[in-house]
Amino acid sequence: MKIVIITYTTLFFMFAFLTDVKAQNDTSLEITLDSLINSALHNNPELKTGQIQSEINNITVSKTKSLLLPNVSAGASYEVTDQNKSGNDFNTANGGINAIQEIYSFGKNKAMIEQSKFLYQAQLSNYNSQQQDIILQVKQQYFIYLKFYNLLEVAKSNCEQAELFLVVSKEKKLQGIGKQSDILKSESDLADARFILNVYENSIEKAKNELTRLTGLNIAETSILSGDLFVNNSSILKINPDSMLLIAKQNYPEIKALDNLIVSQEWYIKSVKAERLPEISSKAGYNLYYNPVLKDAGYWNVGLTMRWNIFDSNQKNKEVKIEELQKKSMYSQKDDLLLNLKKELDNQVLALKESYNQIKISETLLTSTSENLRLVEEEYRNGVSSMLELTLARTSDFNAKEKEINAWATYQISSAQIERILGIISIK
Repeated sequence: MKIVIITYTTLFFMFAFLTDVKAQNDTSLEITLDSLINSALHNNPELKTGQIQSEINNITVSKTKSLLLPNVSAGASYEVTDQNKSGNDFNTANGGINAIQEIYSFGKNKAMIEQSKFLYQAQLSNYNSQQQDIILQVKQQYFIYLKFYNLLEVAKSNCEQAELFLVVSKEKKLQGIGKQSDILKSESDLADARFILNVYENSIEKAKNELTRLTGLNIAETSILSGDLFVNNSSILKINPDSMLLIAKQNYPEIKALDNLIVSQEWYIKSVKAERLPEISSKAGYNLYYNPVLKDAGYWNVGLTMRWNIFDSNQKNKEVKIEELQKKSMYSQKDDLLLNLKKELDNQVLALKESYNQIKISETLLTSTSENLRLVEEEYRNGVSSMLELTLARTSDFNAKEKEINAWATYQISSAQIERILGIISIK
C-alpha cells in the first residue's frame, strides 16, 4: 500500500514539474487585441471598399459645387465643299471661346449641393458602422479564442490527470490491490479526455483563421493571443436602461446614416421642385470666322437665356410625389431601426446579467468540485474510494471549470455587443 502511495505522489509531483517547465519554455509570439483591431482597420477589404466609397462621395460634393461655376468651352472647325470646283470659294473655318453662367435656378443647384453633402455624411456614418462591425467581429473571435485557449489548458490538465490515474491504477494492479476494471475505466477516461483536447485544439485554429480573415495578419500556429478573459466589466450594468437607449440613439451610426439620408432626400425633393420653374443663364463669347459671305472675320456675343419647361405631362409632380413617399419610407425605416435597437439592447443586457450570474454560480460550483476532487484523491490514495468515484470527481471538476470559462466568454461577448449597440465600441 505504501509503495502505491509513494508512486502516486511521485507521479503527481512529476506532473506539476513538467507543467511548470512547459510554461517557462513557452516562447510563442504574443498578439494583443489592440494590434488585431488596428490591423483589421487598415487591412480589412470591406473597410477599404467603404473608405473608397467615402472618397467618391466627397469628390461628388466638389463636383456638384462646380455647378455654380461658369462652363467655358472652346472649339474650332474647318470645312471644304465641292463648290470649289465651280469657282465658288466655300472654304469655311471658325473658332471661338464661349462661357455660360447660370444666374438663377430657384435654388436647384444649391439643393443638389446640399443633397450631395448629406449623402457624404451618410456614407461616413455607414463607414463608421462598418468599422464598428469589424471591431465587434474581431472582439468576438478574440474572446472565442481566449475561451478555447483556457478550455484547452483545462483539457490538458484533465488529460494529464487521466494519464496519471491510468498509471496509478496499473501500479495498484501490479501490487495486487487493484482491479482490471479500474484500468479499463482509466483507459476509457483517457481516450475521452484526449478527444476533448483535440476538439479544443481545432477550435483554436478555427478562431485564428477567422481572425486572419478579418485582420489580414498571418497568425501562425505557434502564435498566442495575449489577454485576460476573466475581466469584470460590470460598469455597463450600472447604466440606467433609459440612459443606455438615449446613448444608443445619439451614437448608433446606422441612425446617423438614416438621419443624413432623410435630410439629403429633403434637399433632393427641393431640387426636383425647382426643375418646374424657369432657369436663367448668361452667355458670353468671341467667335472668329473665315467665310467669303461675311465682311467681318470675328464678333463678340453676349446674351441672356431663360429656359422653362412649360409642359411635361405632369411628370415632375409625379416625381415629387414619388420622392415624398421615399422620404416617408425612410422615416418608417428609422422607426423600425429604433424598435430593433431597443430590442437588441434589452436582449444583450439580459444576456450580460445572465452570464454574470452564471459566473458567480460557477465560481461557487468550482470551489465545491475542486475540494471534492482533493478529498476523493486523498481517499483513493488511502484505498477508501474507488477509481469510479475518483473519475466522477475529476469529471465534475472539469465540467465546473468549463462552465466558468464559457460564462466568462459569454459575458465578454455580450459586453462587446452592448458597446456596439451604444456606438461606443473601442479598443481595449
